[in-house]
Amino acid sequence: MKIGLAPFHFWIPQIYSGAPNIITLILLVLPKFGFFILFMKLYYYVFTFMHFIFFDLICIIVLFSLFFVL
Repeated sequence: MKIGLAPFHFWIPQIYSGAPNIITLILLVLPKFGFFILFMKLYYYVFTFMHFIFFDLICIIVLFSLFFVL
């Protein structure tokens, strides 16, 4: 899996140029889904005692990401 971290983010468009659409979809979705599952496991099993802080923080981040898209 490729992750577009700097300074390698310049090569990300070249990866998808000749690939079929289904392969591109898989390469785009799987890393994000994996990080989401990892975050949810950390949230529920490690940081359960800080639920009241993280819930408010996540709600604020979601609202900012919905309304302030760059």
